[in-house]
Amino acid sequence: MKKQITLTLVMCGTFLFSTHFLLADENEKAKNAPELETASPSTLQSINLDYQKKVKPIFEAKCFDCHSKNTVYPWYYKVPGIKQLMDSDIEEGLEHMDMTNGFPFAGHHPSAQKQLEELDEVLEENDMPPLQYKLMHWNSKLTPADKAVILDWIENSTKAIKPK
Repeated sequence: MKKQITLTLVMCGTFLFSTHFLLADENEKAKNAPELETASPSTLQSINLDYQKKVKPIFEAKCFDCHSKNTVYPWYYKVPGIKQLMDSDIEEGLEHMDMTNGFPFAGHHPSAQKQLEELDEVLEENDMPPLQYKLMHWNSKLTPADKAVILDWIENSTKAIKPK
């Protein structure tokens, strides 16, 4: 029983710390004016097909708990305090980038090009998943092979979108 209480307190502390300090600049990013979509519907459809085949399986395994409406909740989800923190993190993840319905994603940036740039930045800086998620989900980190597949998709998609 003592171990469960200690584990719960450690998880709460970790979530509180990381929620308030590690993601402090999210509000600033959300203030940026949205760009209009410049890619043609057929280009976006082609990119989405490639996404569905190559990238979505990786995102389903590593990102969908916070960035889709298909969250798989862990056993400790119903612990008071943790539930509220997780709900808040998931809500923020969905507002930022909702991957539920394929590419382009719903979220802060309606522009597919901006979404690709943001994904590239997140991968290059190893910003995702956040620390509090990695602490409780040890297999959530992207492997070098996962990153290579995603970065290749981003590069090819960016080339397809950019005006010639």
